[in-house]
Amino acid sequence: MASEAVIALGLATVDVERAAAAIGRTTASLFRATSRDELLGCRGLAMVLPSGRTLLLMEPDTEGRLAAFLARHGEGLAAVYLAGSGLAVARAGSGRPGLTALGRSGRLLAGGRPGDPGIVLLD
Repeated sequence: MASEAVIALGLATVDVERAAAAIGRTTASLFRATSRDELLGCRGLAMVLPSGRTLLLMEPDTEGRLAAFLARHGEGLAAVYLAGSGLAVARAGSGRPGLTALGRSGRLLAGGRPGDPGIVLLD
């Protein structure tokens, strides 16, 4: 049986600093810069939530998946980062690994088109 855990949620935006400020001035100071996400083509800011999950504000820095998501859907939930095994590992298949915004290697799950929300399985 599959056992995946949601580690982070990624929100697509055209301006991460504006998005952080919109959440709240005191909250904005809790965000830190992330690693560049090679899989989605973005940079971002991250904040650990009380639940222990991470909230990522992601801004495209290439004409990649995140830019396609913004063009198709506008700002909003664009990625879910999972840690686990079972079905997710099987669906990840032989996808190209890459560095994620969390600073960990991951793979996009198979299926979906550029512009669809991304599901990233962390290695």
